[in-house]
Amino acid sequence: MGGHAFRIPAQRLSTDQFTALVTHAKTRLATLFPGGMEALRYTVDKADHGDVDMLCACEWAGVGMKGLESGVGDEEVDLARAFGSKLIVGPGGEVRRVRGFCQEVAKAIGAVKWVRSGYEISNAIPCHLVPGAERESTPSNDIYYQVDIKMIPSTQIDFSLMSSSYGFTLLFLSLALRSHSPALTLHMTHLILRHSPFLGLPGVDIFLTSNAEAFCTWLGLDYARWHQRRMANEEETWSWLTEVAEDSVLARAWKELAIPREDIKLTGQKVKSVDVDRFVKWLRSPRSKWYDRDAVIAAAEVDEARLVDSAVVVRILDPEHASPLDARAMQALAHWGKAEEYDKIVEERRIVAREVRSRQKRRGVASHSVEKGGVD
Repeated sequence: MGGHAFRIPAQRLSTDQFTALVTHAKTRLATLFPGGMEALRYTVDKADHGDVDMLCACEWAGVGMKGLESGVGDEEVDLARAFGSKLIVGPGGEVRRVRGFCQEVAKAIGAVKWVRSGYEISNAIPCHLVPGAERESTPSNDIYYQVDIKMIPSTQIDFSLMSSSYGFTLLFLSLALRSHSPALTLHMTHLILRHSPFLGLPGVDIFLTSNAEAFCTWLGLDYARWHQRRMANEEETWSWLTEVAEDSVLARAWKELAIPREDIKLTGQKVKSVDVDRFVKWLRSPRSKWYDRDAVIAAAEVDEARLVDSAVVVRILDPEHASPLDARAMQALAHWGKAEEYDKIVEERRIVAREVRSRQKRRGVASHSVEKGGVD
């Protein structure tokens, strides 16, 4: 949250203070998160930080974690009466309330107050409690650092670390994948395929991967380079994202974004983030691998591989003709070994679609009979 989870903004951290706070958090929370913890990475040239973002392995993350709640560090939680907080099965299998666990985290890390939003707990930690990160001022609980604890399954830590470090990596990769195929959706923790084969019925969500290295290999990214050392600055991060082979998944997306379009602008409602605008501007500069000063894409040009045949796009509920996937989405299913799973779920949806369509027809017949004078 950039240090703004509470009414009074958190103190900004120098690199040394950031490092000290990460050490403090890992030491204090080791018992509560035995599966491991990782702080999101930042570029070497970053001078200060609004807060510390920690990915904490938590096998029950996501179960009962919706909603908002807050508390203070010395609050005693009566779990039997904490009706506003969901039940969870915590470490060791014991049943507890989410609120009670948030309170345990706050006490362990030394927070004077906390706020939970979904699976993320923001903690306010007085500066004077963090060895090596103290500030030259009178100790006060109103002067604090912020640590955001993001609770996710241990199997998704590496993926989340890769996708969420260095600022806007997740946003840029999401932009590229949506350009590659509108059916691909990237989350912080994993990649899915999402498609609605039958109008009016729930769509199909297919989990593709949460393996960071396999995901990067599929995209054409050098995961070893990312893993072995921190990026020096923003431009090095952008170079890592875009220096991919010509035949890679990402290559087409970067090529398209790097070429100016005649009457399409990547601003306003289409792309709201100024950081995306800066990234696209860099892609279109000579510093980018994909720079081509003579190339222009007309607004009318389309990429047929990411579209479907308009002749078979279904605009009514038709159980016998599912709305098809684009070619690249089908290639993604094949690559991740999920084509059979997708087909199975589509057939299950088809059965439901037939039942719904049958009811619609019966209602139509009944309505027609009433208009003609009633039914026997």
